[in-house]
Amino acid sequence: MDRRTTLNKNDRLAFPGLECVIDAPAGRGSSVLAYTGYYPDQEDPRIRHRVLIRELFPYDPSGGILRSKENALEIEKRSEVLYTHYRESFLRANEVHSRMAEEIPGELDLHINTFTCNNTLYSVMGYTGGRSLEEEIRRLHDKLKLLRSLKIIRGALQVLRAFHETGYLHLDVSPDNILLIGSGDRERVTLIDYNSVHTFSEIRSDSSAFLSMKDGYTAPEVRMGQRSYIGPQSDLFSMTAVFWHCISGRKLSDLEQIGSVFPDPSGLPGWENLPASARSMLRIILRKGLSPSPRKRYGSVAEILKDLGELEDRINGRGITRWALWENGRARCLRLMQENISLQYIRDENRIYPLHVEKADGDRTELFDLLGISASADSSRAFFNSRAFFKTNRPLLLLGGGGTGKTTALFRLCYTACGPDPRKAEYRENEAAVFYISLYGYRNSSSHFIRDTLLEGLQFKPETDSMETARRELLQLLDNSGSSRVSSRPVLQLLLDGFNEASGDTGPLLEEIRLLASLSGVRILMTSRSDPGEPLFEKITLCRLDPVDIRRILSEEGILPPENMEIFDLLGFPILLSIYIQAVKSRETNPGSLQSREQLLREYFDGLRNKEISALPQNSPEAAGIDAVFQYLLPEAAAQIHRAGHAVTDTELMNTVQKCYRELSGRALTAIYPRWIGHTGALRLGAENADEWYGCSVLDILHRRAGLLVRDEQGRLRILHQIMEEYLEEKSRQFHLQFDRVKRRQKLTLGFAAAAAGFFLVTLFGIYNFRMRRQIEEKHRQMLLSETEMLIVESVRNSEEALANEDRREAVDEAVDAVLLSYADLEQTERVVLEEDGFDQLRNDLPLIRERIFQEQNGQGQETVAAKTIQFTRKADAAPAIDDSYYPALAQKALTDALGIYVFSDENSDENSDENRQPASDEYSDDNRPPALSGMETKFLSYDPAYHHTETRVNPDQKTVLLYSAGGFRILSVKNGEVLCDLQLPDQDSLLRTEYLRNAGASCLKAVWSDGTVRCYDASNGRLIPQSESEDLCFTGNTDSDETKETGFDIDMVMDMGLAAAEDTHSNKADNSDKADYSDKADHSDKADYSDKADHSDKADNTDTETASARDSHNKEYLTDKYRLQIIPGGIVIFDRTTGDNLGELDVDADVSFISRTGDNLLIGYRGLEDGSCFALLLNKNFETLAELPDLCDLLDGALFFDNGNGSIRKTPVYTLPELLDAASGL
Repeated sequence: MDRRTTLNKNDRLAFPGLECVIDAPAGRGSSVLAYTGYYPDQEDPRIRHRVLIRELFPYDPSGGILRSKENALEIEKRSEVLYTHYRESFLRANEVHSRMAEEIPGELDLHINTFTCNNTLYSVMGYTGGRSLEEEIRRLHDKLKLLRSLKIIRGALQVLRAFHETGYLHLDVSPDNILLIGSGDRERVTLIDYNSVHTFSEIRSDSSAFLSMKDGYTAPEVRMGQRSYIGPQSDLFSMTAVFWHCISGRKLSDLEQIGSVFPDPSGLPGWENLPASARSMLRIILRKGLSPSPRKRYGSVAEILKDLGELEDRINGRGITRWALWENGRARCLRLMQENISLQYIRDENRIYPLHVEKADGDRTELFDLLGISASADSSRAFFNSRAFFKTNRPLLLLGGGGTGKTTALFRLCYTACGPDPRKAEYRENEAAVFYISLYGYRNSSSHFIRDTLLEGLQFKPETDSMETARRELLQLLDNSGSSRVSSRPVLQLLLDGFNEASGDTGPLLEEIRLLASLSGVRILMTSRSDPGEPLFEKITLCRLDPVDIRRILSEEGILPPENMEIFDLLGFPILLSIYIQAVKSRETNPGSLQSREQLLREYFDGLRNKEISALPQNSPEAAGIDAVFQYLLPEAAAQIHRAGHAVTDTELMNTVQKCYRELSGRALTAIYPRWIGHTGALRLGAENADEWYGCSVLDILHRRAGLLVRDEQGRLRILHQIMEEYLEEKSRQFHLQFDRVKRRQKLTLGFAAAAAGFFLVTLFGIYNFRMRRQIEEKHRQMLLSETEMLIVESVRNSEEALANEDRREAVDEAVDAVLLSYADLEQTERVVLEEDGFDQLRNDLPLIRERIFQEQNGQGQETVAAKTIQFTRKADAAPAIDDSYYPALAQKALTDALGIYVFSDENSDENSDENRQPASDEYSDDNRPPALSGMETKFLSYDPAYHHTETRVNPDQKTVLLYSAGGFRILSVKNGEVLCDLQLPDQDSLLRTEYLRNAGASCLKAVWSDGTVRCYDASNGRLIPQSESEDLCFTGNTDSDETKETGFDIDMVMDMGLAAAEDTHSNKADNSDKADYSDKADHSDKADYSDKADHSDKADNTDTETASARDSHNKEYLTDKYRLQIIPGGIVIFDRTTGDNLGELDVDADVSFISRTGDNLLIGYRGLEDGSCFALLLNKNFETLAELPDLCDLLDGALFFDNGNGSIRKTPVYTLPELLDAASGL
C-alpha cells in the first residue's frame, strides 16, 4: 500500500530566487510525485507562471520514507540506499530531459531548474497542460477507436525515435508516461518520466542500473533481467503493448506479456467492419511487436511506423497496392451479388451445373478441375493453379455460345475467392487480387478501359497527382518480374467477361489485353461467344450439358424432360435449363407443350409475372399493373439497352419509363391488350408520377424481386442475360409494329370523327334553318363554311394571278393544292371554283373529277385526284418547261399525300425524249401496256411471313430472291414463290457477319467467321462456291463491260459492297486471314472510288451514282467525290469533302444500311432502331427531304423493291416526271 502523502494546495516551496506555490497533484510514479503550481512574476506579482513540479519521493514498501508534518522527507537508515539510488536516477532524468529538449525542441517542456528543499529534490519545468494517455483511455470508456489509437502511437513513436537516435532507451513506456497536449489536429504527444532512461552501454555494463517494470507493458527480457537482449526492441514491445491497451481497453495478461499466447483482436468492436487486409495487417503488427523473442520483433521505430502507416492506408483504402486491388476486386464481386437477387444462385454449390470444357487437343475436362479449384467455396481459394498456365503466362480464352455458363463460371470463381462468409474473409499477404470486369460496358474505343476499371474505387495518395500517374503506378505494381522470389505469384487474376459484347472498335481493348498479359504479375481469363482471332490466347471451349446430366438434374428436381427433342436439345444450355425448371415449377408450363426457345422464354417470363400476381389479394386491380410491367415496360427497357449496346444509368432508363408512363393512360395499349380495359387506373400501381412508377416497377419488381434487371460494377442497369435481352428486344419490335398502326389509326379516326361531327352539326344547322335559307343564301355564300373552302378559294385565285404573271411554277403549285384539298368535299369545291373566274383547265376538268370520285370505291378516288393533278400539270405546262429542280417537290405534293407513292426525278433527263417518256413494257408491266398509277406498287413475290430474316435482296435476273439473316438464308423463285434453298450456316456462335455481293451477271452471299474462314454461296441456288470461282464471281465483276473495267463492280454491286469506310476492323481482320486467298480483292470495298465511272442514263436512278454499305456497326465515315458522311448515334453529319465544311446534320433514329447518290440528290437507306423496319430518304442538294420510301429493301434495274416482313415483296419502277405524265394519260 502506497502511504506517500502529497503536498497541500497553496503550500509554498521557497526555492532560492524562485518561490513556487502548489496548486494540485498531477500524478505519481515509483519515485516521483508531480504537482501543478505557479510562481509570481518578479515585476508584476499579479502575473502567475504555470509550472510542473516533480518531487523526488521514492516509494518504499517497508515504509522507511515518509513525510513529516513540516513537509520534509524523513528517511530511515534502512532506506537510505533505496533513496540514494532513486536520487541518482532523478538527476539523470533531468540531464536526459535537458539533452532531449535540445534534440527535439518543441516536443518536450522546458526544464527550468532543480532545487533542494524539504530534505529532497524538486525539478521545476514549464507546463503547457495536457493529460496522460491513461486518463484519456479511462475517459473514453476504456478503449479508443483504431484510427485515433494509431495517431497517438505514431506520435509517441516519433518522440521515442529521438531517444533511440540519441543513444537512449526509455524503458518505461506506458499509458501513464505518454502525455497528450492539446486536442484535435493540434494535439501533440510526448513521453515523460525519464527515471529509467539509460544508454545502451549502461544497460550492458552496469548491473546496478535501475530498470522500471510494469505489468502489461514491460518486455520479457527486461522483466527477466536479460540485459544483453535489452535494446530498442524492448521499447517497441512496450509501445505495441500500449497500442493493444488503446484498442482493446485492457492491458496484456501475464501469459500474453511473456508470449505464451498472443492477444486475439477478433473480438474487438467493429472488427468485422474492418477491411480484411487491414485485419491481416493488425494481426501482423501485434504478433511482430509482441513477439517474446527480441530478434523477431521490430528492430527500429521506422520499421513499425511503416507497418502502422500501411495499416492506416488499408483502413482508408488508400494507395495502389496488392491489397488495395484485392479489396477492390472482392468488394465489386460481393456488391454485384448482394445487389442482384438473380445472382444469389452463385452461392449455392448445388445449383451450379457441371461445366465441362474441351481443350485444343480435344480432351474434355471439368472447368474447375482445369483451373485447380474446387467448386466448393469452403475449399482453398487459390485458383489458376495449373502449372501449364503459370509457365506460359498466356491468357486463357473460354469460348461458348450464349447461355452455356461462361458468366456463371467467372462469378463462381469470384465467389470462391471471396469465401463463404465475406465478413470472416482473411487476406493472405502476397495473395493475388481476383478482379471481375464485364466487357459489356466497353465502348468509345478506350485504350485504357481495363486499367481505369481496376483503379475505380481506390483512394490515391498525394503523390499520385493524375490518372496517368495512377496508370503508371498500376503497371509497375503488376510487373513483378524484378523479384525472383515472387515472380511465380501473380498480383492480379483478371476475369474479363463477354468480349463479344464489347461495342465499338475493340482494337484498343485487345491491345490493352496484350499489354497486361505481358506483365509477369497478371493472369487473364476471358470469355467470349466468338473467337476474336487473337493468337495470344490459350483457347478452351465450354461444352453444352450432356443429356445424361440434363436428365439427372431434371430428375433431382422432380421434373419430366420435354417430349419435344428439339426443346430437350436446347436444355443443353444451362441458362435455358434453369429457365425450363423455373417455368415448370411455377406450374405455368406443361413439359409436353413446349415447341420453341421463344415459347420457353415467354412462359418463363409469364411464370415470373404470375408469381408476382399470386402474392396479391384475389381479384386485386394491381394485377393489371404487374402485367403491364412485364408485358410492356420490360421489353421497352430491353429495347433501349439493346440499342445503346451497353448498360444504362437510372437517368437514361427514366426516359423510357416516362414515355411508357404517359402511354398508360391512352387507348392504344388497351387496343393491343384488351384485358386491361377497365383497369387503366391500376396500370400505374398507384404511382402518382413517373418517378414513383420507376421506383415500384423498375427498382422494386424488375430489379429487386424478379432480378431481370441487374446492376453492373458501375451501378448501371442491364438485362440479366443476353439471350433474354434479344428475346425482349424482338418482342418490343413486334409490339411496335402493332402499336404504331393503332396510333396511326387512332389519329385517322380522330380526324374523321372531327369531320363527321362538324358535318353533323352543319347538317342540323341546315335543317333547323331551312326556312331561312333563301334569305341568307347570299350572305352564307360570302361566309366561308370551312377552313378547307377558304384554302381552295385562295389557291384558285393565287393560281389565276400566277398564270397572269406567267409564273407557271406557282400556277401549277396552287392548282395542285386546290385539287388535293377538294376530294373531301368535291361538291362544295366545284361550286366555289365554277362560280369564280378561275383557272380554265381546273374549272373544265372538275366535272370529270367528280364523276370518277363517285364511281371509285375503297378510297380509289384519291388515286384519280392524283392522276388528274398530273394531267393538269401537263396542260399548265404548255409554255416552256418548269425548272427541273421543281419536279421532286411537285411529284411529292401530287402523289405522296394521296397515294403514299414516292417518286424520283432525273434532272439530266430530257423531258421531250420519247425514250425517257415511255418506260419499257417488259420492265414495268406484264401486258405491254403503260402502267396505271394504281399499279405502281405491284406484288413481286409472296413468301412465308413466319420466316424471320433481316435482309432482302433481288438477284440480277429478277427470277430469284434471297432472304437472309445472321444465321442462314432462303432462296425463293419469283415465278411461284417456291423455296429453292433453305440453309442454316454452320458454327453460328462464331459467325461475324454475312454480306450480299452482286455484279452485273451474278450474285453471292459472303459469310465471314471469327477464325478468318470466308465462304461464298451462290445467291441463286445456294451452292457453296469453290474458292477459285468465288474470286471471279464475288470480286472481279464483268470485265467485258466498259463501265466495270476500272472498278471491278457494276453499279448495283456497289450498293451492297459500299465505299471506303474510315474504320472497319472486323472486316479487315476477317478478310486478311490465312483461309481467304481472295481477301485482297474483297478489300475493294474499302478502296474503290466509283465517282463518274459508270453511265447508266437509261436507268432513272443510276445517273452518276455512288453508294455505301453501313451494315457493319464499326463503319464510321463514307466518302463520295463531293461529300464525307460521318455516322453518329441518331443521325449523319455531312461535310464538304474538298473544304471540310459542315454542310448539315440528319437527325434519324435508325441505323444506316446504304447510301446512294443520284445527281445532286442523295438516297439513304435506314433500318429502324425501334422495329427493325427498312426505309429510305431522298434528299436534295440542300439535304432537304424530297421523299420517304418505307420498307425499301433493294434497288435494281431501275426499280425499287419493298419488303415490310408480312409475306409480300413489292416492286415499284422508278419513274421520271415525264414517265409519270405518260402513265397518267392512260387513265
